[in-house]
Amino acid sequence: MEHSCHIMLFPFQWKINDLKKEDFSNQISLKCISPRADSKWKRAAIQEGAERNLLFNEQNYFYEFTHDALYDFGDDNDESLIHHYERSETDEKEVFFAFAHKKAEYRLRLKYLNLNIYATGVGVLSFYLSNDTYDKPEDILIINQFARRVYPLFIEDLEYRHLLPDYVRIEGLDGEYYEDFEGYKSCINNRPASYVTNLIHDLAPNIDIIPVVDDRMYVLSWYKNNDITRIFSASEDIEPLKDNDFWYKYVFVQESYVNCCNKAMRHKLIEESTYLRWQGAGSIYGFSRNSFVYLTDVTTPQHLLSNFETEYVRMAEMVLVQRASVLRFSEEISLLSSEKMDNAHLSKRVNSLRKAFIRFVNQMHFREVTAQEQGIDFSKKLYDFADLEMYVKKLDDEIEELDNYVTMVEERNINHIAGNMSMIASFFVPATVLSGIFGMNNTWANGLSEGELTSPLWQNPLFELGLIIGVSLIFAVIFYLLKRRKR
Repeated sequence: MEHSCHIMLFPFQWKINDLKKEDFSNQISLKCISPRADSKWKRAAIQEGAERNLLFNEQNYFYEFTHDALYDFGDDNDESLIHHYERSETDEKEVFFAFAHKKAEYRLRLKYLNLNIYATGVGVLSFYLSNDTYDKPEDILIINQFARRVYPLFIEDLEYRHLLPDYVRIEGLDGEYYEDFEGYKSCINNRPASYVTNLIHDLAPNIDIIPVVDDRMYVLSWYKNNDITRIFSASEDIEPLKDNDFWYKYVFVQESYVNCCNKAMRHKLIEESTYLRWQGAGSIYGFSRNSFVYLTDVTTPQHLLSNFETEYVRMAEMVLVQRASVLRFSEEISLLSSEKMDNAHLSKRVNSLRKAFIRFVNQMHFREVTAQEQGIDFSKKLYDFADLEMYVKKLDDEIEELDNYVTMVEERNINHIAGNMSMIASFFVPATVLSGIFGMNNTWANGLSEGELTSPLWQNPLFELGLIIGVSLIFAVIFYLLKRRKR
């Protein structure tokens, strides 16, 4: 019997090294990723027929306008938002995800191994782990805590292993996937574990991978335990859960201790994170910034567990993708703000970023993905815990500020050009004035008789020369005073 399921989601940003100077839209285009010819990853787009029928219930669960961001329909044009890849070994033979904690090894069956690449410069690597061996609550907490670690948070932990597993190994895949974290002693950074990097590079070796959820993966887990559910199922409120150590650790992915020593704060956290709709039926859900869990009893129907592994996983992944995309856009803004480039190039890059952001907001930024009542509640909790409303608003403001800066620079350049043109034109003003004067029929130079002259001065060519010099001096003084005033 399957005691629990543990789904680890590794969200990351991807970058193609050769495209870092390109427009943002080109950097994040899915056409940039060319899978290796010998890759074990196979693109698993949804086709018409039997496969589409298998997803009938799931697709009906979500609004139709969300489908392009949730499912790969096999499109290879610029409008495609997601490419979905799967490892076929999990269907052909038994594959295991193994790790050790304090020299005790845990081996869980790896049911599915998926990789989704999104057209916002982010991706999600998913491990679906099935547990039919370990049924004790402490084992469930250990699995959630240590199977999700992808690099050391503290260098000291390489020795003490309070948060790091002794090693992680995937057995049964065609390739070498192992990490004991010893290599981090001489190279301290946040590069993900080699088994994670190798899996992604099996698809395309020329991409950089940047983790999104610090040193951990996001955890989704369901667990069946009658003894624990009996504690709260007979109650009509949340009181039995407020001081239940297992529930706190399960929700907030702790293993050895409760990391909140203030009773009032702990109670508040539990109230905010617990969903009690099915409490009387022996089922509760829990949410945190890094987890989504489901605690139930052994009588729970299989279709409810399947819903958790399908619809609810997709909901959580979409929130992670939105969060990772916002970070990807923010990084581009920071880069554009710090790099030195000519204004024409900067304007082009900013316009490309704005275009990608508008597409993201219209096609991938969903506050709600389903009309189903419980799904609406879950969407809101996941969305709120990720603070997406704030981050998207802040990102919009940052892009607008960058737009305003580019516009200001462009206007300044236009004004500078207009000023230079005006300066050039000012040199011709004396000639224009003098041509107007000499164009009148009253000068000696025009060959008029003495009786036709308005003034005898015009008979003297020196007067006309003096007039030319005088007008030129007047405009020179005016030009000098204007330049001095601008300074």
